[in-house]
Amino acid sequence: MTEGSIIDIELERAIAKHKAGTARAIPVVLRPTDNWKSTPFGGLQALPTNGKPINKWSNKDEAWADVTRGIREAAEELQGNLSSGNTLIPRNNKRGLYAEGTVIPSHCNYSDISPTDDYYYAVQHLCAIGAVTGYADGTFRPESNMTRGQFAKIISNTLEFTGDSGGQIFEDVPPSNTFFECINRLAERNIVRGYACGTIPSEPCVPSSNKPYFRSFDDLAREQLCEIIIRAGVWPTNSTGGPHFKDVPLNNPFFQYVETAFNNGIISPLIDGTFGFGSPATRGQVCVAVYKGIVVNEKNKNAQSQSTKR
Repeated sequence: MTEGSIIDIELERAIAKHKAGTARAIPVVLRPTDNWKSTPFGGLQALPTNGKPINKWSNKDEAWADVTRGIREAAEELQGNLSSGNTLIPRNNKRGLYAEGTVIPSHCNYSDISPTDDYYYAVQHLCAIGAVTGYADGTFRPESNMTRGQFAKIISNTLEFTGDSGGQIFEDVPPSNTFFECINRLAERNIVRGYACGTIPSEPCVPSSNKPYFRSFDDLAREQLCEIIIRAGVWPTNSTGGPHFKDVPLNNPFFQYVETAFNNGIISPLIDGTFGFGSPATRGQVCVAVYKGIVVNEKNKNAQSQSTKR
């Protein structure tokens, strides 16, 4: 394509409509190439499934049938959303969040977030699947802090954990606690940990169980966010190039979690270039981390599994 050509201009318009959710741009991969990912449409969800080139399929008819099916589903999905008035998150967007064409109910269009915000698509997606909620005034308050209990609920809902939550695990999380079931489900899976009793005067050991404390109403710290996301997403440790942050040195107990989250694009530095160790995680930051570290991760693992079966 030449700069300013008709094809170039039309491609730019098509991608703009795709990002706005009013159209769907779908690349079809005919043969292997080493640079199509660097093109303007390289970030879009391609067909056939998983972007496998058509000439690499043993049965070409099956490949084209897969393309036809994918286009038809996308068209039906788009038509249904435009007629219902709901928003459609593009399958990819400029923030790099792979949103799988998620249908966004009108109540998830919060008044205090916009498409220019890093957390916009993550918040909308998590709201659409019932993992997060906003406030009665129609706001989401992305800059507000999040508690450990609230975060446990988001993780549990995102991963769709159900079933018996078992007996009381933490001294300060009895069955009457709002987050009892969610916290227990995560603890049983070794996704969250508590604090040993007796660590501080207000958390005495209660014989004979000497249960730990969870502190569900404390603010969630950024390093705790990383630890829980990495555990929940079963991410392999990746500290390549670390330490990346002067406030999270090698001997920091959260080093591996922070580095793994950073190297996988799950979390970003603060404006001053530090990690912000000990600082509370905001609702917006949490949504981005959950979306990238769990939702996208699960979808990628499922896609890889399907590709292996072919």
